[in-house]
Amino acid sequence: MVNRVTGAITGMRLSDYGCMLRAYARDVVDEINACEENATFIPALAQSFSRRPTEVEVAHAERAAGASKYSLYRLVRLNFDLMTGFSVVPLQIFTLFGNNIGPAQSVAATPDSSGKFPTTLAGAQVLVNGTAAPLLMVQAGEIHGVVPFGFSPPVAIVRVLYQNQEAPQLDEPNSLNPGIFAINGQAAILNQDGTINTPSNPAKLGSIVSIYATGTGPLATPLSDGQITPLPPPYFLLKQSPDVRFAGASGFVVFAGSAPGLIAGATQINVRLPATLPAGTNLAAVPVVVVPPGVSSPPAAMSVTQ
Repeated sequence: MVNRVTGAITGMRLSDYGCMLRAYARDVVDEINACEENATFIPALAQSFSRRPTEVEVAHAERAAGASKYSLYRLVRLNFDLMTGFSVVPLQIFTLFGNNIGPAQSVAATPDSSGKFPTTLAGAQVLVNGTAAPLLMVQAGEIHGVVPFGFSPPVAIVRVLYQNQEAPQLDEPNSLNPGIFAINGQAAILNQDGTINTPSNPAKLGSIVSIYATGTGPLATPLSDGQITPLPPPYFLLKQSPDVRFAGASGFVVFAGSAPGLIAGATQINVRLPATLPAGTNLAAVPVVVVPPGVSSPPAAMSVTQ
């Protein structure tokens, strides 16, 4: 399911985006290096330079031993590049791709002493309707940031500046564009015991899980642009709580708001799983969607057990 959704987002249809066995023509590699790109989903970038991409089936076994060293925060950060949407809305994490829009070597932002991320990083800046966006990472081929609070026109005018030079202006529609963070074909979800949801560590039906997403809409009490969400209390709730569906069955949302400890723009949704799912649902890869008013996120997979 997630591979199909990723294919729809990137335009590149692959059976397994997690497979690291890849082969590229020398000219495609040269084009990628010229972009100085460090995006996780290199196949999608390579597709823009290739003429006839294809795949060959190979054996790809799951991890036989050991455990992942990635925290949930690192998993979420890894997926900022998949959160690039075709719309712009406050509290949405975005990625911009281009050439020479930042320094040759990537520079990651860190919060200042007040707990806010910068709006200028290594000489790069992104303006959304004239307001500087908080930045997470910049480099020559891409910029990660968060859409600022406080604008509502139907179209967002996006300007990218670097070292006193400006890229061609972008016009993007202002509408909700929700997405669930995912890594290695699995939604970024914590089980009720605080462990990461995986096929080997499924959540029990009827338990409460925490889903991490973006693009879910404004907060009832806004945070400052670039601010790290403080640990509660207080709670910074979404103005309108989304529905969350598991294989079409609605869960019961107990909390939906800015994710504590992450930058404003990352949403945490605590939801009680349904007691049952429709007959025939694959419990190892249950499709999950977040549905703010009027729009649904692409499905992401999680694992459950009876």
